[in-house]
Amino acid sequence: MGSRPRNRLLEQLDAAKLRVGEIGPAQLNKLLQSLGRQIFPDAQSLARFHDGLVFLRAFPPNRTVLRRVESLLTSFSQRIGHLLGQGIDLSILDEEELAGIAGTTLSGVWNYDEVAWLVDRFPKAVSIDWEGCDKPERLAAALPRFVPLLEEDAWVEADVPYRRWLQTASRGPARWNCLSAGNWQTHEQRAHWASAQCGRFSTTAVRLSDATTSRSPTS
Repeated sequence: MGSRPRNRLLEQLDAAKLRVGEIGPAQLNKLLQSLGRQIFPDAQSLARFHDGLVFLRAFPPNRTVLRRVESLLTSFSQRIGHLLGQGIDLSILDEEELAGIAGTTLSGVWNYDEVAWLVDRFPKAVSIDWEGCDKPERLAAALPRFVPLLEEDAWVEADVPYRRWLQTASRGPARWNCLSAGNWQTHEQRAHWASAQCGRFSTTAVRLSDATTSRSPTS
């Protein structure tokens, strides 16, 4: 299907958001079925489709439409993967109002409790955004407390390879285990996190990727 028919379907979905209580559920379900068969060639149109689905997830007219919406939302990780494979620019999906689509990277600056929750829920998908680390020297105040032998380098060397130290200590890719080791109480962990400014590297301090479900309607 060409861009014009696809755009007409998206326009119908936009209109349905304003008339969700007026359009018959059967008609809406048929529209969703047609949209579900589309291959969206760019991030803008895919985000538009996603926005409509998230709205209907919050305000479904009946259970049939709800099941259809939820099924379509689970397809977004694959749809994003298709666009990535085609080399399509997805930078528009980094904008706050569009962030959180399954298969994309969700970035943000979070405190200790927020990151601990993310790691508990998505242990393989959370990692430190080292490119956004604009004050790596602050790590010298916290990391030696739980990474053996780091203290000497942290206070002497000008450019300490913190990422390599964490990779070695964790025996794998340097994902978030910062300040969670040891027998500290939660308030101590928060204090160490704050002293290192672990959640203040940049607006993309921690990355959450590879989730299979999209953001909730209240995001």
